[in-house]
Amino acid sequence: MKILRDIVAILLIYAVYAVITIFVYGGPETFSLESFHSDKPPVWPASMLAVSLAMMLLWYVLGEWVIRPNASAATWYAAWSAGLLVILIAATVATFVEVADDASPWLHFLGGIGTYYLASVLFSPEFAKYRIWPARLIRRW
Repeated sequence: MKILRDIVAILLIYAVYAVITIFVYGGPETFSLESFHSDKPPVWPASMLAVSLAMMLLWYVLGEWVIRPNASAATWYAAWSAGLLVILIAATVATFVEVADDASPWLHFLGGIGTYYLASVLFSPEFAKYRIWPARLIRRW
């Protein structure tokens, strides 16, 4: 039950990120099916959200079922940092590709990385729930 609660909470955090992204990029009509058939579909903001969410879910899966509970702290931090690095690379690519289109680069970086970080602090897997700072100070569940 705890795993289901964590996954739902992670998805809710990313839903907030999605809503913010939609409104920063011009509202729901920007992400309608017709806009994806236009000459400038909003692919990069959606890709950034997808990459960040995929890395968070991968971190959760690795922490819950792959990495041993007694693994060294370096193993845990390496797995989490690898996800962060992928998000950072995706944010950089999304920003440089969209820079000519008056994109919101802060949304790619703060949104993608910030959402990953926030979800990690609040809803990391059981054996990693206090690994990411300041989870030890915040989490009481």
